[in-house]
Amino acid sequence: MTSNDSCSITPDFPRSGYLLLLFIFDSEENEILGLYPLESIFTDLDEGARAAQEIRKLEEEVEHIQIPDECLLIPIKYKSKYPMRKEHWEKPSVTYDAFDRMKLFLTAARQPSLYSLLVTPGSYINEKWLFHASLPFTGKREVVENFMYMSDLPVDERAKYSAIYSMGEKMRFNFETREISEISNDLIITEGEIAN
Repeated sequence: MTSNDSCSITPDFPRSGYLLLLFIFDSEENEILGLYPLESIFTDLDEGARAAQEIRKLEEEVEHIQIPDECLLIPIKYKSKYPMRKEHWEKPSVTYDAFDRMKLFLTAARQPSLYSLLVTPGSYINEKWLFHASLPFTGKREVVENFMYMSDLPVDERAKYSAIYSMGEKMRFNFETREISEISNDLIITEGEIAN
């Protein structure tokens, strides 16, 4: 890629979509270990269900881990573009790993409608973008700016924009049956346990 390719393609962000968060369950200790946010956003729930089923294969690799059929589904709606700049990925100073994402999304899942979501273009293959649910945040866009400058989040450098989405109320989604149901208002999500 040449320097002229940086920030040169405008992604076609979907107007709405879904974020899926899987419960990770320790079958030996009989407790929820946390929520795992799938990396991509989805416009098609069948596609989201297939991605969740792929992650479920971890059960075969990690002893005592179970991923129940039901997960959290959070609807998202496009709000605005966020301009990308070459400087965003020149000197990352903070590692943004799966554990960091889990903690941030766990907090946001408590009251998602109070959060916005940074969606970044992860890759552009065969003229199709893969979009990542990158950062739930509240408050000013300065949070996003700092995150983009400091984190090592992978983005496709050809993208001219990321996007900001609003997050709706969480629902239950059974990724095997494709059934969606409401969640009672008293669902409490904490690190280490889920209570209803």
